[in-house]
Amino acid sequence: MSAPITRRLFKNSSAMAAARVVTLFIGFAALPVIISSIGMTLYGIWVIVFGMVKMLTVLDLGVGSTFVTQLAMARTRQDARQMRQVITLSVLFYGAFAVVLSPVIFLLMGHLPVWFHVSRTDWAVMKPLIWWIYGFVFLAEAFSSLGAFAVASQRLVMVSVTGIIGQLVNYGLLILLLLEHVGLKSFVIALYASWLVSSLIYFVSAYRALRTFPFVGLWPFPKALAKALLAFGGWLQITRIAGRITNEADRILIGIYVNTATAGVFQIAYQVAQMARQFPSMFMGAFLPVVSAWEASHEGARIRAAYEDASRYLAAATFFIGIFAVSSERFVFHLWLKHHYSGEYTALILLTLAVLVNNLTRVGTTILQGIAKPRQETFYAVMSAAIKVAISLALAARFKLVGILLGTAIGTVIGSVYFLWSILRYLRLSWREGLWSWIGPVVLSASVSGGLTFAISQQARLPAGRGGTLIVLSLLGLLYTGLFFMSLRLFRFYRRSDYERVRRILPARWIAAAQKVRLLPVFRNLS
Repeated sequence: MSAPITRRLFKNSSAMAAARVVTLFIGFAALPVIISSIGMTLYGIWVIVFGMVKMLTVLDLGVGSTFVTQLAMARTRQDARQMRQVITLSVLFYGAFAVVLSPVIFLLMGHLPVWFHVSRTDWAVMKPLIWWIYGFVFLAEAFSSLGAFAVASQRLVMVSVTGIIGQLVNYGLLILLLLEHVGLKSFVIALYASWLVSSLIYFVSAYRALRTFPFVGLWPFPKALAKALLAFGGWLQITRIAGRITNEADRILIGIYVNTATAGVFQIAYQVAQMARQFPSMFMGAFLPVVSAWEASHEGARIRAAYEDASRYLAAATFFIGIFAVSSERFVFHLWLKHHYSGEYTALILLTLAVLVNNLTRVGTTILQGIAKPRQETFYAVMSAAIKVAISLALAARFKLVGILLGTAIGTVIGSVYFLWSILRYLRLSWREGLWSWIGPVVLSASVSGGLTFAISQQARLPAGRGGTLIVLSLLGLLYTGLFFMSLRLFRFYRRSDYERVRRILPARWIAAAQKVRLLPVFRNLS
């Protein structure tokens, strides 16, 4: 990757990662207040019902997944009218889609309390909110193209700031209303307020970038564009269904075979494990529009060349975060909730395993989406979902939470191995180039640093207050970070090209300091 692209990707990725840190901190800080206000049972019911409604969006023929790619390509061609057409089509499509699917909600409402063993009292609280949840989900989808336009324009700093503002509005209003004893209605009010603020920001941004109203009349109807959206979206539709099954089925199965409170415990462990997926994936959010621009400019060689380095960096970041979360779990949960729930550690281990393996495929799936060739990702998603559900169903009745999550881990591993074989074959890369030459140092570094951190954390006493817990966790984090980067150096993860890339981004004195304490190697004879 050239120096300007490297710097742009670093800037955009750093902005998104920083925003994610802030939004996660806001969410983590709010969760203890939420649980203490409504209890784990009602929180579990909210998680399940919101997930069920959200799953309905997978029936949108995959249209929503195509916006960034189509907008990035239209922007590269400087086709302002087509960009406005994509934005307008999203609003009209999801508006009509919400009307067509509304009978499904009528059918579900009578069965949900039976399926998830919800008491009449709790269901009386939840039932009036379902239509409001339904409206929010489809409003968010309808106007998501405004945010997609900002991503396609590579204005990810603005996207990151907007995300932070939206989360502040959401959780700030939510906590205020919960403290006023508004109950579950607080969630709905906060969601709508957050959506309204974020959508207004994206609307103003699109208006200024296009220098005109971002919506446009669709007469004559843009048949070619609609066909392109549906053709690309057809495969992504299947992928999204499989992905949504993979993401939401655990909550549903836990609600059916265990109980709604355990669904809340699963959600807590899921949020921690997802840090290892979401933080590194910020880079993929910046990478996708670049890939689309390369494809529109017929620069396929650059895409192939970028695959290996992007995969190495993503894997290192994923293992770094995931293994630290597992090795310091006692202090993470004590700092966060000051309480430990039955099954949380087992859930965290299995969910983190799934994330570590799944993120090995992230660069490949991003490239396929960026070049509008999603077929291979679809096969991978369907295989993973089918294996996951089959194993989870087979084990759920007997092994409960462990059986359900084992299905998730096993399905993810098998599906990911298949996809890696498929994408390496497509890019004409060997297994050595695409995986074996760099995965060993990453796994060894994470194992060594994580093992030592875990051993120390198990011997350390949990402080009584959050302040003391934060200090101990910070010290563990510093120890783990030093061990991890020293291990990467020891096991020869770094390459000369990495050093050159870092020189373009970081001040020379920072690099020299890292080399002095053996966190980075010293490369000689650099041009």
